[in-house]
Amino acid sequence: MAVVDSDTEIINIQQSFTFYNSHDKALNELYFTDWTSSYSSPETPLTKKFLNEFNTNLYVARDKHRGYTIINRIQSQTQNTHVFNRLANQTDIIKVDLDKALLPGDSITLEIDYQLTIQNDRFTGYGINKNKDYALNAWYLTPAVFDGQDWRLYSNQNLDDLYAPGIDTKLKLTTADTYNIYTALNELGFERNDGLIQHTFEGKNITDSKIFITSEKFRHYTFEDLTIQLNINLKKISPEKEKEILERINGFSSANIAVYPKNKLILSNREYKKNSLYGLTFLPDVLSPFSKEFEYEITLAQNIIKKYIDEVLKLDSRTEYWLKKGIEQLLLVRYIETYYPDQKLLGKLANFWGIRGFNFSKLKYAEQYRLTYYQMLRTGRDQALNTKREELINFNQRHTAKFKAGLSLKYLMSYLGQNNELLWIQEFIDIQSEKPTSVANFKTFLRQKTKKNIEWYFEDYIVSAISSDYKFKNYSIDKDSIYFTIKNLKKGKYPISLSTLKGEQVISNEWIEGFDSEKQFSIANNGADELALNYDHSSLEFNRRNNWKRLDRGRLFNKPLQFRFLRDVEDPAKAQIYFIPIVEFQNIYDGLKLGMNFNNRGLLAKPFLYALAPFYGLESKTMTGFAKAMFNIYHEDSRLYNTMFGITFDRSSFDYGSFITKIQPYVQFQFREINNLRSNASETLMLRYINIQKDNSRSFLDENTIPPYKVLNLRYLNLDNSIHKFDKWSVDLQFSGNFGKLSSSYEIRKRTPNDRHYNLRLFAGAFLYNTLPDTENNFNFALDRPTDYLFEYNYLGQSESSGILAQQLVIADGGFKSKTEPGFANQWLTTLNASASIWRYIQAYGDLGFVKNKGLSPFFAYDAGVRLDLVTDYFEIYFPMYSNLGWEISQSNYPQKIRFVFTTDFSALAELFTRRWF
Repeated sequence: MAVVDSDTEIINIQQSFTFYNSHDKALNELYFTDWTSSYSSPETPLTKKFLNEFNTNLYVARDKHRGYTIINRIQSQTQNTHVFNRLANQTDIIKVDLDKALLPGDSITLEIDYQLTIQNDRFTGYGINKNKDYALNAWYLTPAVFDGQDWRLYSNQNLDDLYAPGIDTKLKLTTADTYNIYTALNELGFERNDGLIQHTFEGKNITDSKIFITSEKFRHYTFEDLTIQLNINLKKISPEKEKEILERINGFSSANIAVYPKNKLILSNREYKKNSLYGLTFLPDVLSPFSKEFEYEITLAQNIIKKYIDEVLKLDSRTEYWLKKGIEQLLLVRYIETYYPDQKLLGKLANFWGIRGFNFSKLKYAEQYRLTYYQMLRTGRDQALNTKREELINFNQRHTAKFKAGLSLKYLMSYLGQNNELLWIQEFIDIQSEKPTSVANFKTFLRQKTKKNIEWYFEDYIVSAISSDYKFKNYSIDKDSIYFTIKNLKKGKYPISLSTLKGEQVISNEWIEGFDSEKQFSIANNGADELALNYDHSSLEFNRRNNWKRLDRGRLFNKPLQFRFLRDVEDPAKAQIYFIPIVEFQNIYDGLKLGMNFNNRGLLAKPFLYALAPFYGLESKTMTGFAKAMFNIYHEDSRLYNTMFGITFDRSSFDYGSFITKIQPYVQFQFREINNLRSNASETLMLRYINIQKDNSRSFLDENTIPPYKVLNLRYLNLDNSIHKFDKWSVDLQFSGNFGKLSSSYEIRKRTPNDRHYNLRLFAGAFLYNTLPDTENNFNFALDRPTDYLFEYNYLGQSESSGILAQQLVIADGGFKSKTEPGFANQWLTTLNASASIWRYIQAYGDLGFVKNKGLSPFFAYDAGVRLDLVTDYFEIYFPMYSNLGWEISQSNYPQKIRFVFTTDFSALAELFTRRWF
């Protein structure tokens, strides 16, 4: 029995629970999930997951917005009180110790008396909203699953994936009589009494405890034995159209999955939004290339298919979710192909002039799933299908994991010769419907269906993130046969199809078993003029561009050259060069720059990239630009996950009429935790050789007589970019003809649960040798404004000594904000920078340091003031108060002392919005 008190936002529950031990092992304890308590503190697994995604709402929440459970007693029918406790690192899991072992075949009934304080719905969409409406999920205590060997103890991770055994449930729920109740349970009746109403519900084999206690009314539609209730907020869809859509989806689901086993299907607006479509449907209505009806129907189809699969396929929701998600994805694609066979990826934009010539304008709607997965694969973010769901990076959790799972199942079925990839899957669902099952059962089922080898899929493919990449090497032809060699550039030994073509016609197709390294083959000479691997794109290969081999030695190029405007999807049969108009602003000396970027980068990442980008500066009235060539290699299943090496050439202005030419060969290695891609920690090691040529400088720091200089730079960075505990350590070593430098910095940022910010940065740098004149400051350590002699900071006015742009601040070297003298050190420099919250984004800051120059005693420098931390590292304003210069705030030129951090690097700004996904 549950009684809802909407005034106190407390639900009082008296729960009677009978547990049957149907296993062969005696049990000494029982475990229950208490997901309401996942909102109880800054230390819960749910809070930590949100922090990992740069979301601090629950971390800094007030106590009145949190949710938690108070258990008054747990006792058995014999009146024995049972000891219980919460797991140390999972406060939303309760362990109940039994007085005596529960033997196989025995049962125990527990009486549990407890109170729920319901959380605000701002965190996950579940809880109580400002109108005191309740959307509850996994709200009452639910037994965890025991699989015969171990307990499956899963904390709330905002995945809507409560893993519970099927329970026969009877619920008596008392609320104010102003509420409507929506649940998948069947209502037996209700009683009214003094402004309250008690509803009685029951259900068999229940695993979904969602319930909505609300003043609003859900719409409902009945189709034969199923009623669908929903409260999705869409004003542009008429009830008649909505019923038509739901009838089509329900008919498809019943025919392709199974008859829905419950009488009611509840779909809330919160579920609809969380399980929304990926792609161009994210655009606002005015820009969307799809009709509102199409977007609504496909999103509904995606959600209802999920509901069907959740009810009939009882798999472990954290470790074997991929099979369910893969089947859902196959069904969604089949739905789109059935009812919208001509729908393009770009919708109505596909037919627009200027767009219809692009390759991506010809792609079908469902091709976006393959493209999205490939982008993650090529950027080192792919994860094994059997990765625990809570360990997936956010974008994989939301999208890519199910795309990959669906594509992999289609790949497997294609290899097994099943043109209808759903046929055997439907049979498996019929056999396993509504009872606990597993991936092992699916494997056994397939073994009974085929004699082909499927070990590669279950033992290799789903348990690793290692890909395959087959390419043709040499070949020869005689009258009867074609001889050729295929090399696998990756470690994944997965099968691949081989096709022969004559013009556009496929002459033959066969499957080759997977292998590593290289292997020789021979096939009959059937008059083909081209060989193709993975022609039908069923295999999830790393790269398709090397899958073609023309059998015509008279051709100069294996692939014809093609120029494309902007970017496009790669055509594996052509070598493509893209040209992109560029308008950008980097500094006041070049002003607005107009140019064209010629490169080979399509919509998907690739290992080798080159670019040539000439610009014309409207202010400098001179041609500038850059050129680069680089290899960007992602290593699979390795702590060293990325190696990048190449060379760059750059020419730009650093003053009015003054230019810099920079040539830089480099190699960079990036490391991360191999078993935790969700971690925000990484390490970078870079070695570069920087060649600088400057001319016509007017800066007092930079004499015109300075010859070109070269710097060998070794840099190490250890970074944990977590939003509540930022940790950064770097070491920089430089060697040039006239100087050698070693510097290091360490920075920590702490955000507390009461939303206080504390920052601390330490810097120390020293010259190893320095034969430069004492008057030459260009290469010295700077106290407040680094000279940027390597040209790597985003100064808007590099050479400005007065005016607003001279007040731009880059936190490097000393990190001071006040412009004290001496401002440079030609021997060594040590500083400490600190700041702490005053109120919200207003902070107090202070800097201390010693500046050491040759022949002089160390100078002690200090300053203090107020910091407006509007967007950390991107937009900050510093107001100096007191320093070696005295009370700066009272000085006449105070406006010139204000410093600001500002960047025009839009790629860096974009990371603020994308970091939570990757």
